[in-house]
Amino acid sequence: MSGIEVPKFATLSGFKEEFNKATGIDIREFPKGTKIKAITRNSTYELEIVDPLERMVDIHGSGNFFHHATRAHFSGSTSTGASLLVQGQIALGWSMEINYNGERIITTSVKAIFVNDVPILKSSSNEIN
Repeated sequence: MSGIEVPKFATLSGFKEEFNKATGIDIREFPKGTKIKAITRNSTYELEIVDPLERMVDIHGSGNFFHHATRAHFSGSTSTGASLLVQGQIALGWSMEINYNGERIITTSVKAIFVNDVPILKSSSNEIN
């Protein structure tokens, strides 16, 4: 067998290690009606929690998806190149995964998170004003 080496990040333990370094929030910890704004590299998404445990949200975005408030399932965070998902989480530097109408939508990486219009987390880059 040839010596194919799997990158550490592509393993479950490597993925978990990387995510444990990430900073973020878990939408399941907020009550119904909480408003979360996630600013990504390319868009801004406004989520209102409909059912925290089921991760159901009403979402509106400034990008290619969710031009109007849309009921969707918020899956969680994933990293570019990984097929693993951390359920319910929005993490800085990670992409959000949202399921709507049988389609899996993955955003660009999150740069800032607001909860009820209060800034909670912001990346250290100067991309966000």
